[in-house]
Amino acid sequence: MANVTLSLVSGIGENVTLSSDVYPSQAISVSFTPASGLPTYSATMNLTSGASAGMGNYTVTVIAVSSTGVAHNATLVLVVKSPPPSDSSVQTPNYLLFVTAGLVAAIGVIATYVLVRRARGKRV
Repeated sequence: MANVTLSLVSGIGENVTLSSDVYPSQAISVSFTPASGLPTYSATMNLTSGASAGMGNYTVTVIAVSSTGVAHNATLVLVVKSPPPSDSSVQTPNYLLFVTAGLVAAIGVIATYVLVRRARGKRV
């Protein structure tokens, strides 16, 4: 979603209608709300990509045509990327499990060593 603002630079305002052209036009749609009005006015531009839209760059040309046929355009590039991984796909690395098991084993060995030394010290 983006805002498109049409401003009157000079002269008398005429009704302006917005449309678009997308290249390549694979499952990318553009809509404007409102699609027409008297300048100065703003419209919301909605860009939607369907499931069949491939990743890559799409050139979107926004075209504004007045009621007397005067046209102006602006071009932007829409970049479609793959979605980020979901949280469920994040896994704990295996090395973390081994480090944790190693620390537990080391603490167990140290505790056993200390207890044995204390027991031997008391016998003397």
